[in-house]
Amino acid sequence: MHFVPDSERLSHPEHQLHKYRNTDTLHRLAIMDSIMGNNDRHGGNVLMDTRNNINLVDNANAFDYAHRVQTPIPRYAEHILHTPVPESTHKWIQELDSKLLTDKMIQSGAPSQVTDIALKRLAEAKRWSRVLASSPGATPELAGALQVIQSHRFGDQDIMSDTRSTAYNRIKRGEALASPPVDNTDKTQIHGPDNQKR
Repeated sequence: MHFVPDSERLSHPEHQLHKYRNTDTLHRLAIMDSIMGNNDRHGGNVLMDTRNNINLVDNANAFDYAHRVQTPIPRYAEHILHTPVPESTHKWIQELDSKLLTDKMIQSGAPSQVTDIALKRLAEAKRWSRVLASSPGATPELAGALQVIQSHRFGDQDIMSDTRSTAYNRIKRGEALASPPVDNTDKTQIHGPDNQKR
């Protein structure tokens, strides 16, 4: 367990995450959380330390690929959903190793169904990146990436396939995709009177 002393929850992302403004860190984290199916990135699971470093804690809800209409947007990514994904992130996406992911998940005892969805999401991230590279005028926003990556879930794959196809058509036409509504009832819990969190 990762202990983060003297930390505070992420409550004002634009202010607290200012040091990441000109980096691709938040874009990478959001894409990786989407691939890993981590649906629990509310403000209490994103801790800022005394140096304003971001710490993602509590991964108990990783690989949550249940069929749902929308996946919650990570608290740290809410304010960058409609920003272009940097070129450095595209390079990083293409270098992600599907065989390494497979090996790690098998070693960890992940069920084959779960591993399959993770690999499909990784493949979708790579596909989305290639579509942008080959489609001048396509919408480069992070919201589009997350929408198509998360379209691989347990559940009705025909519906998900239609959703994915529609999203790609809109991205290619340069249209912005609507972002999921952000739940303002942040379910942060304070752990103990000393305000130190794990």
